[in-house]
Amino acid sequence: MSFHGFTGSGKNYVSEIIANNTFKNGMKSNFVHQIVATSEYPDKTKIDEYKLRLRSRILDAVTKCSRAMFIFDEADKLPEQLLESIKPFLDYYNSVGGVDFRKSTFIFLSNRGGNMIANLALTHHQSGSPREDLTLKNFERVLMQAAYNEPGGLKFCELISNHLIDHFIPFLPLERRHVILCTKYYMMSQGRKDLVEDDDLIMKI
Repeated sequence: MSFHGFTGSGKNYVSEIIANNTFKNGMKSNFVHQIVATSEYPDKTKIDEYKLRLRSRILDAVTKCSRAMFIFDEADKLPEQLLESIKPFLDYYNSVGGVDFRKSTFIFLSNRGGNMIANLALTHHQSGSPREDLTLKNFERVLMQAAYNEPGGLKFCELISNHLIDHFIPFLPLERRHVILCTKYYMMSQGRKDLVEDDDLIMKI
């Protein structure tokens, strides 16, 4: 899956929910591998070294757990062509090097397509239609094109052209009502239910 949207729209949060519902220890599980582009692959001149390192890491992880999860944070900042090295792991093979990857999960988080998502949502809103009427079909094609054509880790990537990424998921900008709900939820999670109805405080936050 490839998650797209501006920073703060919930991509990491949803990834965490998936991890928490897949593994007992959630994001702390040894089988969840969060790969942050800017910290792990900062030098674009070392692409060949990075490819070997990434392939080895994934192969080792799935050998240990067939349901291993890989979350590529800031995928739009990965060196171009790096992800070509993992194509065999997402392709339709029963096994690669004797290892079955069909139960493993790959999630790519990217800011690419954020403007397109916002513009589509705004146009929909201006037409008088409720936000809830928007479906994946409204976004998936444009997100696929944005990921494939714009600079970043998925540019001209065979993971897209060979249809190896199952879904391109849009994360719409949060509206005021969503931010209020998030604030109230956080207060409750911190044991401060007494503050949930304090509208003045919530507006200040």
